[in-house]
Amino acid sequence: MSTAIKLKTCEDIEKATSMFIGILQHAAKAATPKRNSSSPVSNLPSDIKCLVATKRTARSTWQKTHAPDDRRLFNNASNKLKTALRDLRNAFFTAYVSSLKRDDYSIWKPLKSRKKPQTLLPPIRKNSTPPGPWAKSDSEKVELFATNLAEVFTPHDNTWDPDVDKKKLATNTQPSGNLQAFTLNELKQVIKQLNPHKAPGSDLITALMIQEMPPEGLQTLLHLFNAIVRVEYWPAPLKHTKIIRIPKPGKTPTDVASYRPISLLPVKSKILEKLLLKRIYTDTHPQTWIPTHQFGFRKAHSTIQQCHRLTDVINKALDDKNYCSAVFLDVSQAFDKVWHQGLLLKIKQTLPQGYFKFLQSYLQNRKFVATYNNETSLPLPMLSGVPQGSVLGPLSYTIYTADIPQSNKTTISTFADDTAIFTTHPDPTTASANLQDHLHSIEN
Repeated sequence: MSTAIKLKTCEDIEKATSMFIGILQHAAKAATPKRNSSSPVSNLPSDIKCLVATKRTARSTWQKTHAPDDRRLFNNASNKLKTALRDLRNAFFTAYVSSLKRDDYSIWKPLKSRKKPQTLLPPIRKNSTPPGPWAKSDSEKVELFATNLAEVFTPHDNTWDPDVDKKKLATNTQPSGNLQAFTLNELKQVIKQLNPHKAPGSDLITALMIQEMPPEGLQTLLHLFNAIVRVEYWPAPLKHTKIIRIPKPGKTPTDVASYRPISLLPVKSKILEKLLLKRIYTDTHPQTWIPTHQFGFRKAHSTIQQCHRLTDVINKALDDKNYCSAVFLDVSQAFDKVWHQGLLLKIKQTLPQGYFKFLQSYLQNRKFVATYNNETSLPLPMLSGVPQGSVLGPLSYTIYTADIPQSNKTTISTFADDTAIFTTHPDPTTASANLQDHLHSIEN
């Protein structure tokens, strides 16, 4: 694939993206060495080889004669060989353990290399009313996972809002051209920071494959990314998510809702998201649209600092001899139920104009597949939510929840989708009433 290819339309972007993925996959297959199917070379000592030969001769003689004396000779040869092999294994193990040291961490490597025992999943089903049918085979389980995820990625109210429609879609369909092209140094810096041990997406392209690309490959990738930014179109292969399910600790293993989804995104999509995120923070002032009470997904902000902030409110109430009422909210499936229509309206109102159409293409027409063992479901649409495992997902959720109602009578603290509301007053009834008023505004 050459950088001389003209990428001017969405179809050109789709074709070039698929071609680039195919080239990487073919190169990885060609560079992977084939396994040597030859039989392993025996490194047994000569005395044990003699015992093996003696045992084989004795067994052959006994099978021909069936005489008791020949049977006794065969048993003796077999016992001597077993004893010699056991002594050899013990000697090898003793020498190996003696070579382990603490200073070079070699004593921990055998423990880390041991694979955890795999526990087979029991039959599962959806614990609804009435309960759904049991899924026993891998194909049935993966279809049940896919159906459950399709319900999760469906908004609560899928009807089109005409009021939001008038505000959101009043935009020019032509590319705005306000986004600046990425540089080769920016691309190299992001690729260098990738974790090579992360699992790949559905295209099976790993971060290590990207990091070991030649300079020509980096130039081609940069050419493709800049074309994507210029056309403001996120290609479909970069919006394909592979989702695996792992059981939640302490939950019922037979319920499909007891399995946490883990999203595996294409590495190229992660690279482009990181480049775009840096550009957003450069072109905008995050302090103008990230509320001060939001401590999630922000630099120099942590849960400990948010806890100190809440503790200060409680201590001040105790010093003033006031009552302190609090409520803690945990939104169920917060990231998976984000309403795309409302999110795009807030993106248009928050970020510069050049990002709206690009992020609109990023959110719409996303698809996912569910996998379990060697089974994979058919692609299904993601009608709601922001991609988990991405860097633009937390940014989108922060923009989506930035206008959460606040009150002068309460103190609100948020960390991602976790919310705490505190209020203090000398009268406990008034404190609870102030808290309830704030909750009503959030509900509306």
